Amino acid sequence: MAFLHFIGTNVFFHVLRDCHGISTNTIYRIIHSVREAIFNIRQEIIKWPNDCSTLPQKFMEIGGFPCVCGVLDGSHILLSNPPQADEDSLINRHHVHSINAMAVCGPDNFIFYASTNSPGRWHDAHVLRNCNLWNKFEIGELPFNGAVILADSAYPCREWLIPPFPGDPDGAQKRFNIAQRKTRNIIERCFGIVKNRFYALKTGIRLHKVEDASKLIMCGFVIHNLCIRHGDNGNDFEEREEEQADENLAQENQNDRALNRRLQLLNYFT
Repeated sequence: MAFLHFIGTNVFFHVLRDCHGISTNTIYRIIHSVREAIFNIRQEIIKWPNDCSTLPQKFMEIGGFPCVCGVLDGSHILLSNPPQADEDSLINRHHVHSINAMAVCGPDNFIFYASTNSPGRWHDAHVLRNCNLWNKFEIGELPFNGAVILADSAYPCREWLIPPFPGDPDGAQKRFNIAQRKTRNIIERCFGIVKNRFYALKTGIRLHKVEDASKLIMCGFVIHNLCIRHGDNGNDFEEREEEQADENLAQENQNDRALNRRLQLLNYFT
């Protein structure tokens, strides 16, 4: 209860002490022990379903985009007490300290993958390239054959990672982008739900170590998935997340196979 009170409201430890009738030192131990326990079960809770055969159809019903196994984006989680050692690496493009958390979610806001250990200075595409999701999908370890993840224009185009067409296209490319954006909005809603459900992730985490803050973010994702699994879809916490695409860094490192894959999907809208 003390841990949920902390992550849900972001109150100070002395407030938790007065509310729960235990010492500040005990509150500190509780926060850290419960955080470690939840963090250690992340791989059991945050994962693609064992049977992904219904995923493409569920995504199709949302936005009309084929072959989708997930939608991806990043979101900055603020830090109220950044450490002095690596402070510069944590300053993001909005000139505040943060962790750049990345997540992939499904059609019901259930999180399939999450990375929470990247500093705020890192660009979204750099965060993706430095996680094991990139390595697995690059070698073809997909949830199902031909699966693609939708992302915004801050990410490169790959065979399995499909951003929108740049600029203001018309015809089939415009229909492609409309369907892509409508489907991709799920991850923006997901981040909004998580941040409103766990206020500490919205207003600035008050933990001194970046590693502890990173684990707390992951705990929020784990509990979010458990809530969805047990029927609490978080609709009352829903809020649109701000788009974080950087158009100037979009569509980098495209190769012929990646472009051909996007053109194959474009045929669906032609």
